[in-house]
Amino acid sequence: AALSGVHFDLHLKKKVGDTIAYDETPMSGYEDLVSDEQGVIPGLDNTLPAGSYRLDEIEPYREGYQRIPASVYFTVSESGVVSLDNVDTVYPSGAVLTSELNETTGRWEYTINVPNVQLKKIRIRKIDDTQAGLAGAVFSLTSSKNIYGFSNMEQLVSMSGNRLGFLPGNDSSDPTLFVLPVLPEDEDTYLILTETTPPENYLPLEHEITLFLHAEGENDGISFETAPEDQGKVSLEEGADGIYILTVNNAKQADVSFQKVDINFPDTEFLAGAVFDLYEVRDGAPVTPALYTGMVSGDDGILVYEGETVFSLPFGDYQLVETDAPGGYNEKESPVFITVSAEGITYDEGTTLSAGGAGISYDTSTKVFTLKISNSTGYVLPVTGGRGPLRFILFGILLITIAGAGLVWKRRSNAGSRT
Repeated sequence: AALSGVHFDLHLKKKVGDTIAYDETPMSGYEDLVSDEQGVIPGLDNTLPAGSYRLDEIEPYREGYQRIPASVYFTVSESGVVSLDNVDTVYPSGAVLTSELNETTGRWEYTINVPNVQLKKIRIRKIDDTQAGLAGAVFSLTSSKNIYGFSNMEQLVSMSGNRLGFLPGNDSSDPTLFVLPVLPEDEDTYLILTETTPPENYLPLEHEITLFLHAEGENDGISFETAPEDQGKVSLEEGADGIYILTVNNAKQADVSFQKVDINFPDTEFLAGAVFDLYEVRDGAPVTPALYTGMVSGDDGILVYEGETVFSLPFGDYQLVETDAPGGYNEKESPVFITVSAEGITYDEGTTLSAGGAGISYDTSTKVFTLKISNSTGYVLPVTGGRGPLRFILFGILLITIAGAGLVWKRRSNAGSRT
């Protein structure tokens, strides 16, 4: 589309002494040339004398657009033929030369198209579940390809104070603003936002955020993509001022798995067939219905619920209740108490395994905590309200019965020997 209001100077290549170079002073009459509504730069027409020229974009730059990445060099021959030359090969200006024969005049007419890249503005903010800003998160913003006007940014640390949670941008007039070039409409060109370090006591965003910056048209604006697991943690809105705000949420939760083990061999003896229910605890009491009902341990001891072995638990308290023990093992008489917090995970199953913390492991690659839940063989000691007393009563009755029968037999044997 035609772009008006862009300012240019035109410089002529000339010989001064033994040196041939572009005059740093613009040609007289060709200073501060401003493109019109059709995007045409005045004076650059068939009245331009033969010579070699350099076209520079100058300030004030067009609002909302990036200046052309390099000067445009062109030559007009004595016969009026125009050619482009000496363009920057690292960051080319993008200028394109076209020609068309005017059948009325019989002359070739040349057009040099000089594109300006549109800019988009965005703020990026780190927040928690309450929408409050979080300081201390570290991000990087990189590009998938070499893009003129954009340099990879590392160690972007979310700010504190009255800019709480915002990442430092690249705009000199606004420390929270990113001014970014619109990208080509292809699948291989995009920006990548990565959280490298979460705020203290928070879990990191596990996947990259891909940003696409579109030119005006059907896909105008900014869009993003991220992994399905992070869809609820990232949001993007356009403000009334045309500035986008991307928010990235650090949810206070942890991924947890549970493994059923033998108390005497917790690292080698895994127990299958145990059944558990998991409850959230509020105000000291389990909330019904249970979060998960009928979690069953497999051959590796890991509890499974509807095919899932990892459970995302928001910060809070929980109770894991065993409803059926593995064959040959005692059923747990009390719940396993679990706490998920910013400090990590703690649990208490009434054994040294949980008390010493040896029953908790953390996989840095999967970011999953695993809690070992133990069972023991043998008899259960009596506890108030449990089934231990009944078992001991029945066992005691059995012993008394056996002893009584033995006494009767002995008396009869003694009586028989005296007759």
